[in-house]
This record gives sequence, C-alpha cells and structure tokens, in this order.
Amino acid sequence: MDITGCDLVIFTADWVPDLELAALAGCELDAGTRGPLVDTSLRTTVPGVFAAGNLIHAAETADVSALTGRHAAGAIAAHLTGDESWPTQLPIEAEAPLRWISPNLLAAAGGPPPRERFLLRSDAFLRAPRVEVTQDGRELWSRRLPRLVPGRSAHIPADWIAKVEGDAGPVSVRVS
Repeated sequence: MDITGCDLVIFTADWVPDLELAALAGCELDAGTRGPLVDTSLRTTVPGVFAAGNLIHAAETADVSALTGRHAAGAIAAHLTGDESWPTQLPIEAEAPLRWISPNLLAAAGGPPPRERFLLRSDAFLRAPRVEVTQDGRELWSRRLPRLVPGRSAHIPADWIAKVEGDAGPVSVRVS
C-alpha cells in the first residue's frame, strides 16, 4: 500500500496525552480526556488528522492503546487512498460525576468504536451505578455497571449508536 499522503506519524509513551501537535493542528480538545475529540473511526475535528492510544485518553494499557491504532488503520487507509470526505460529527457529552467518554464524537454513517465499546471514567467511586445514554430526552441505552472507580476505565457496549438521530442534537451519557 502506498502511504505517500502521510506527512507525520508520532509515537509517544506517557500517562498524559501528548497533545501539543493536535492542538497546533487545530483539533478541538475534550476537557475530560484532555485529548482531541475523536469519532468512532478515530477521526479528529480536523480533516486528515486521526488520533489513537493514550493521546485520546490517558493511562490505558499498551494493548488497549495498540488496538485503537489498529482500529484507526482502516479509516486512515481509506483516507489516504482517495476517500478524503470528512463526515459531520455529533458530540457525546459525559455528565458529572462522569469525567469522560471515548470516543466522544459520532460521525454520520460511522461504524462502531474500537472493540465495539465506549470507554468512560468517573470522578467518584460508585457501586452498581445505572448508566444512561440519551439523546434529546430519549433513552438510547441504560444498564447497571458493577462499579465505577476514579482512574479506571469502564466500558459500555456500542449497540445504541444505531438509535442516534443525526439531527436530534448531542448524545448525553450520565449516571442516574
């Protein structure tokens, strides 16, 4: 495969997103993850710029970070071989005590996120919390998780993204 359209690939290893280049490129950043906003194909808000691994959310294990890179590869290859369209992206907003959700954008006609699940973190220790995903007051998904622990990722399945309406506003994730 010819990747001559790729200008820069950066590899780092740290527990904090190394986001200076993403910010300089004009990527919108998420206050919770402190990394660039990404959709389920790991496209940022800047056409042609993708992000993966600990850049999109800090303190994940090497295998989780590597799998996000593998997930992004298909969208990157499609972009480099001529599909230069960049879809409209819809925000996914985490409400306190949730700190963040990743990916934190949905793209029109986008596929599932890495490992077909969303990762989220909480600022509070919560035992058996009910997590809800809603859009415009409409429940898309809800389930109890065993626990939420600050500094540890939990995950929710991605099957609810099929219920998202592109013109109905942002998606909210909260503990009820």
